[in-house]
Amino acid sequence: MDWLSFTSKLIEHTAWPFSFIVVIILLRDPIVKVLSGIQKLKIKDVELDFSETIKSIQKDMPLTSGKATWEVTSTKDLKPNMKWLAEKTPLGVVLQAWDSLESTVIECAKQKSGNSYYNAGQAIEWLELNNHIKEGHINLYYRLQAIKVTFSNHENVVLPKERALEYSDTVLSIVREIQEASNA
Repeated sequence: MDWLSFTSKLIEHTAWPFSFIVVIILLRDPIVKVLSGIQKLKIKDVELDFSETIKSIQKDMPLTSGKATWEVTSTKDLKPNMKWLAEKTPLGVVLQAWDSLESTVIECAKQKSGNSYYNAGQAIEWLELNNHIKEGHINLYYRLQAIKVTFSNHENVVLPKERALEYSDTVLSIVREIQEASNA
């Protein structure tokens, strides 16, 4: 094969992938706008349904408190900077709320046991084994952790700010209840 034939075949086989990449780059902003409203994502065998998971967790909340309200406008547990942060980076709000939950779990376990814990996983296990935390909180902890991992590990998933605020409000409600239970 001479160099002219080689070049011709190379162009022939790379034209469609190159064209596709150029179109994606040119239409990046409209694609992001469309993806920001996605509540369900399915790629081959993997399906991510964000709205159903949040709704499922919110249904379980009455098990831990009788007065849960789930409108984004009722974000009484959100910290002052969280609404601003949601505008800039919704994932940042999710991570900040999760950090508050982990810190609270570690602090609660430290208060109850007198021992220091290096991570929230150890602390939540100790609290569970010693019946210092409600079963509903334990279930919510692991489900909220799974959502956080999903949001933070999938770079291509666009998280709408409303969903991030709902998640954060849920997490901070659990933080408040764990703090109240640890002080009781």
